Amino acid sequence: DVEKYPNLIVHGPLQAMMLCQAGTQHMGRAPDRFKFRGVHPMFHDRDMRLLAEEDGQGKLRLCTARGDENQGLQATAEWEETA
Repeated sequence: DVEKYPNLIVHGPLQAMMLCQAGTQHMGRAPDRFKFRGVHPMFHDRDMRLLAEEDGQGKLRLCTARGDENQGLQATAEWEETA
């Protein structure tokens, strides 16, 4: 009621953990660097998608999204080359 949101929000760090796990599964190991920032609240009663785009140089741009509407959280994950 205080923040005037229509429903409960999905915790931002929980979204970050989901994106980091998705990146880890995609690349086969945990990232060496991971940064995130919230850009729009995500609500628990709406479907949420995890999206990622690989740049081909060991970096993923990730986000949570509500359908085709808003991005909830944006993140970048980076992997250094292993010897």
